[in-house]
Amino acid sequence: MSNIGTVFRKLRKSKGLSQKEVAAGILSPQFLSEFERGYSNISLLNFISLLDKINVQITEFKIHSDELTDQTQQHFLSNYGKAYRARNVIKLNELIGTQDKLYRNFNLPRFQHNLILLKQRINQLSNLPFNQTDANLIYNYLVNCEEWHNYEVCLFGNSAFSISLPQVEKLARIALSKINQYENYS
Repeated sequence: MSNIGTVFRKLRKSKGLSQKEVAAGILSPQFLSEFERGYSNISLLNFISLLDKINVQITEFKIHSDELTDQTQQHFLSNYGKAYRARNVIKLNELIGTQDKLYRNFNLPRFQHNLILLKQRINQLSNLPFNQTDANLIYNYLVNCEEWHNYEVCLFGNSAFSISLPQVEKLARIALSKINQYENYS
């Protein structure tokens, strides 16, 4: 996330706090300035300490940082959902172009997964068969994922329509076991 420092600066200023006040006891004001301008990286511990100083929770910070980028998964899912509900194949194809560019630039699996979801939905809307190789790619990712978080749950929910019934049943059992593990932790 390249906008962390920018978002932090915006939040710090909105609280009326100076760099000197916020940096005190954590790092130098000069280093904080470099971080806010994107010239330096910061450790997670220092970052959380800085957020604490400006009274911002990490979840709040994420919401603010997501507002500044269209590369977030929430942004994609929102546009994908709108296009699908409207049965807008043109918009789905536009999203393919965007996700393909992101995948080529960043080579992250989620962009590849998004491409698969989009293509499978277009096949569904066009009454064409699903691409089983693509469906298996998502299935294998989910089966081999040691821990499921929000991303994996959303991926399962959004891809179940194109995965075979036995695979959906297996993934549902995996999801249920993950939920039970989290209940034991709490």
